[in-house]
Amino acid sequence: MFSMKRCHHCDGFIPSLKFQCPNCDRVAKFQFAPRAMKTFVTLVAGSAVAMTLSACYGSPVANPGYYNDDSCQDAGSVDYDGDGFCELDCDDTDENVNPWAYDVPGDEVDQDCDGTAAGPQASP
Repeated sequence: MFSMKRCHHCDGFIPSLKFQCPNCDRVAKFQFAPRAMKTFVTLVAGSAVAMTLSACYGSPVANPGYYNDDSCQDAGSVDYDGDGFCELDCDDTDENVNPWAYDVPGDEVDQDCDGTAAGPQASP
């Protein structure tokens, strides 16, 4: 696309692909394109907002393997082990015990809160 910009020295017009005014032969001042500047400002502002929210409320991917139990939002509900489960957690003193945990076979501990511990591991 062909456009013209105004010379700051003589008020003449300079073709967009040229860096020198054809009227006064002075070098044109470099200016950011309005669209590029708007995009840059939008990216910087969006990043600042995202970082502020992450700093205030925590990163949404801080614990990607954990699920936040809605009951933890209720008044009086406390997640003592910090695994994201309150009412569904069968052992709130161990963060490795919750409904989404892997139940280690043969240790006689119910890590996944399904009511039974995994049996012994089968021999190959």
